[in-house]
Amino acid sequence: MNVHTRRWKHSIQLPTLTIGVGSVAAALAILSVVTYAKTKVEEHREILGFTATALATAGGITGAVYVAQSLESDAESRVIDRTLSYITRWNSPDFQRRNVTQLLRKTKSKSDNEKLEFIREALDSDEDLWQEFIFVLNFFEEMSTSVHQGIVKASMLKEFFRSIVCTYMQVFGCWINYRRGIKGDKAFIHVEELCEEWNGMNY
Repeated sequence: MNVHTRRWKHSIQLPTLTIGVGSVAAALAILSVVTYAKTKVEEHREILGFTATALATAGGITGAVYVAQSLESDAESRVIDRTLSYITRWNSPDFQRRNVTQLLRKTKSKSDNEKLEFIREALDSDEDLWQEFIFVLNFFEEMSTSVHQGIVKASMLKEFFRSIVCTYMQVFGCWINYRRGIKGDKAFIHVEELCEEWNGMNY
């Protein structure tokens, strides 16, 4: 687990249940006992009935609060797990991007007029590079879709990925637009929109 993952794990604060409702239930229980001890049952049957009802209601509310907090905690935990999974996958030695990284560096040194042709020639001449290139872009697109659906913690991913993703889009955006022109679709639209949101950049 890298330093970013450990830091975020330690910073996660899950909600804790306050004792306000439980205190009400305890107070009502004490009141019921005192009332029973000091009065006649027949004379105060309505009072005792009301107290018992209130006590049962408070107990039900307490249980509902516990259930609601448990569900909220589980949902937040799933969001954090999904968020950290993208960082873990990117940092994994099994994540193949070495050749794409080299292509990125070489392309950055080219003029804007040279970039598209350079990328096309590199991808057309190397099937492994092509597969790796598409895999990386698909990873970014998957992550961006998760951000837009609100099922990950966007602020954490932005802190870690903003520079990475936007650099890839800035360098390879010309190829993405070229590919869209040929296919007539909106390939990698979510990652493009995410970069615009994160960095105010247009491609």
